Amino acid sequence: MPTDTARLRDAPRRPGGRVTVRVRRLDFAVDAAAAYREVFAPGFWLDSSLVVDGLSRFSFLGDGRGPRAEHVTHRVADGTVTVSGRGGTTTVRAPFFDWLDGQLRRRRVEPP
Repeated sequence: MPTDTARLRDAPRRPGGRVTVRVRRLDFAVDAAAAYREVFAPGFWLDSSLVVDGLSRFSFLGDGRGPRAEHVTHRVADGTVTVSGRGGTTTVRAPFFDWLDGQLRRRRVEPP
């Protein structure tokens, strides 16, 4: 892993809350387990390393340490979603996957 992984992980956000996507094509295969251990552990890893046409495409690695990190709880019995983050805690009444779909649409970033 490159020695600048901490700088990438802790990179400041652009003014106005916009997110910048940086892309760099690598000429070699990345060891996903090593990348997770070096940059994200103890975070999350949604693995798609088993290559099956039409089913696998990406692996998602992340953690809850950044300035936009949120902790989300869904209470099935109440039908509520509670989001805690740097800006405080908010609870909304919504089915979880409807709430998640809205968040993903709102935060969509097109890579270059």
